[in-house]
Amino acid sequence: MNKYTNQNGFTLIELIIFMGLFSIIITILTSLFAATVQQQMSTQALSSSESDAAYLLARLEYDIDRATSVNEPFAIGETSSNLELTISGNTYQYSVIDGVLLLETPTGTHRLTNPRSTVESISFQKIGNTGGAPTIKILMQIKGIAENIPVPQIATLDTTILLR
Repeated sequence: MNKYTNQNGFTLIELIIFMGLFSIIITILTSLFAATVQQQMSTQALSSSESDAAYLLARLEYDIDRATSVNEPFAIGETSSNLELTISGNTYQYSVIDGVLLLETPTGTHRLTNPRSTVESISFQKIGNTGGAPTIKILMQIKGIAENIPVPQIATLDTTILLR
């Protein structure tokens, strides 16, 4: 009588087939997970740049609306990467240093962009009529920062704000 006839278990071929199928399924699931994480990072970068653009627009509108004069850019038609306003006799200056938009006020220097975004480009142009209320044309590109995203997520802000 053969003592191996009543053993239950898997043959070597069955185990190899199972391991192969299991490896394929794990590879597919890992690829799906990696794609999901990549998409989430891209979405967060876009959200960061768009929320910064909305905040910066609101802040610029607020300060320009309160301003009594525009000191930089000085002349009508002039363009500058800095914006200097006089508000209630105090100087407020917007400038970009290393991709960070800063606002210098009498109380100190304030960072306006969040750490997950940078200002790629910014320009302020003074437009309007001589003797009339100055108008500021603002063009700004804000890039959301995220590692390993194939396409940079950039929000563009192009607007014109009138001093009142």
